[in-house]
Amino acid sequence: EVYHASKMKLKREERLLRYVWYDTDFNKTGNIDQAEFLQLLNRINIYLKQEHAIRFYKCFMAAKLPKKGGRIGRSKEDQKGITFEECLYLLEKISLDLNNCTEISDAIFDELFGTGKHIVTAEEFLNKFLHQKQNENTATIDDVKELFLELNS
Repeated sequence: EVYHASKMKLKREERLLRYVWYDTDFNKTGNIDQAEFLQLLNRINIYLKQEHAIRFYKCFMAAKLPKKGGRIGRSKEDQKGITFEECLYLLEKISLDLNNCTEISDAIFDELFGTGKHIVTAEEFLNKFLHQKQNENTATIDDVKELFLELNS
């Protein structure tokens, strides 16, 4: 029940990111490593110099490690990448940095489907996101309906 409640709170942008996340997490561990993170940035059109993106990732990973003096973090054995929730946080930090600390709400969704639009049809999602943005030309309307059911459950 808690999982269902937290899933309902996902914003439109987070749902699109979740789709790209599943596709980018090549080894299906639920975490993405540095290389997968760089690919994710490219897939969602966040254009950073590679060294800048790597620095963001490495600084974030370093902050998760336990520090001398008792700071709580993950152990080195647990450092297998970042979770989806950590990625959301990191992307928000990058967005704030790139946009001079101005939060951009639903930027990916607005770019794809238009500012002020709150609902998209399966056909719009298929054409504008899967076919045009993700170049997944073999995806069908049935794939989209199945994806919508999974994301909204």
